[in-house]
Amino acid sequence: MKTFPRLALLLIAIVLPAGMLCSQSSKKGETINIVGPGLSLVRFPLHPSQATADKGTGYVHYKSFGKPLRAAKTVYSLAKWEKPVEENAIVIGYIKIDKEGTYNFRTDSDWDRNELIIDDKIVCAFRDGANKGQSVQLRSGLLEIVSVGYTISTTDTRVQWMPPGQTTWTEIPKELFSRGKVEFDK
Repeated sequence: MKTFPRLALLLIAIVLPAGMLCSQSSKKGETINIVGPGLSLVRFPLHPSQATADKGTGYVHYKSFGKPLRAAKTVYSLAKWEKPVEENAIVIGYIKIDKEGTYNFRTDSDWDRNELIIDDKIVCAFRDGANKGQSVQLRSGLLEIVSVGYTISTTDTRVQWMPPGQTTWTEIPKELFSRGKVEFDK
């Protein structure tokens, strides 16, 4: 075996928190294969139904975006992520929730053309109001998180949170995010 792969694995083991580069189980009974820290940014073309949309319309569920434009790119924060204005994009991965409870989130983008989904729950809906705080009950564990940015005037999306016991809006700590394997229909 070459020394480079051993060194790479050693570096990964040192840099990643314990348990990040392995399969983990969620309480829903599914297995999550973690591939590293951060989140996956995936870009998509304009959906055909958005061709005649204006700044107030053009919602498409992200699972219907179609084939990605290119391979996913790793990002490490939801504080502000960017995409080209003529594209749809998602940032997808997992967030580690240590304690069950009510969490508050807010999102912002141009014309509020974004959506935040955690553990299959729409937390901040498409055009629900810029920086409007929303509450959601979350279980503890590794939960899927999806931040969606829509075409037509949106170039960047920002997400903040206020976990239980906190009284101010802050960036979600980067160490709470991890990436899983991302696959979409071809």
